[in-house]
Amino acid sequence: MKKKLTGFALLSSLFLLTACNATNTGGSGSKDSTAKSEQVSGDSSETEEVSYDDLYASVLDLYRPIALNGDTSAVPSNLSTEEAYSTNTIFEANRVGEKVQYSYVDINDDGSAELLIGTPDSVHALYYLDNDDKPVFAISAGTFAQSGYLNTLHFYKNGIIYSQLFHRMKPEAKAETYEIKDGVFNQLQSVDFSMSETTDGASKVGLGNEQTLDLSSEDWYDFDDSSSDETKDSSSDSKSNKETGMDINAIQNGDFSSIAGTWKNGKGYTMTFDKNGLVSDTEKVAIEYGKITDGYLKSSTGPKSGVGVGGGAIAFLPKGVSLTGSVTSSPNEKADDQSDKTKERLWVGQSLYGTTDDSYFFYKVD
Repeated sequence: MKKKLTGFALLSSLFLLTACNATNTGGSGSKDSTAKSEQVSGDSSETEEVSYDDLYASVLDLYRPIALNGDTSAVPSNLSTEEAYSTNTIFEANRVGEKVQYSYVDINDDGSAELLIGTPDSVHALYYLDNDDKPVFAISAGTFAQSGYLNTLHFYKNGIIYSQLFHRMKPEAKAETYEIKDGVFNQLQSVDFSMSETTDGASKVGLGNEQTLDLSSEDWYDFDDSSSDETKDSSSDSKSNKETGMDINAIQNGDFSSIAGTWKNGKGYTMTFDKNGLVSDTEKVAIEYGKITDGYLKSSTGPKSGVGVGGGAIAFLPKGVSLTGSVTSSPNEKADDQSDKTKERLWVGQSLYGTTDDSYFFYKVD
């Protein structure tokens, strides 16, 4: 049953609740977390108040360690590409000193608030509740490239969500609009335009005269160190496992500490890593092109100078994960992985043909 946040319930909670770990960036004062809640209408005449912190708990637990400490060790490897990109935007925001917060805003005025993560000026991630009140990832925005694009998000009083995608050094851009309706996130328009004509593509999608939401007037809350005991235990176990093994999420973010040391394959070739990457005077791992797929991280090697012939594909394979055709961007190609999957491995090559017997895989030797 869809939960509705009634004006009366919200007004009452604003008067009754005391401040607790909330920041109103638009003025003075703060609110308790229970003010961030919905009224649930049950079969009886009674109503039950449910906190948005509870409804979005799994999402907050995902982003909390990243927003506070830049810790990506508990990020699942099975996230969609878009949602994984979203966690990276929060990691980057934390790295450059941005204070990442979150806010509950009823964008489409349907009585159920969406979760915005970022700042009033720069929202990095948007989640909403589906018809079963389960949190669903909608869209992300960030200042580092995804498929060549950067993007920003803007929210309008008519319920439209506007995303502008653009390049740093090129005029090509896209203006896209979305809406959340009946528990579903839908794209409405996608229009190509040139930044040489205008730096704001909102007019290209009919938003030129529409008003944006003033997110600075909303309540923005700090991430804290609290989470459910179950989540804490899960995160602790996950972190403990990854601290002693290959952490592909950290590697994707440029931290190679989990695989630091020397790796050797059956052909006698070795690769040595430190916390910053491949130890070599001439070669590097181009981790900026890295992508988690099929449970492992794939990237490429190339000249350290950035000039010259590129290298090959490289796969970072945790225990229990098999190499697939995705490593060479050929997901339909069968990879006859004959490596020891009880161990962490590296694979480097330009083609899967004839390179998947155990002797081609690198294992850590020190």
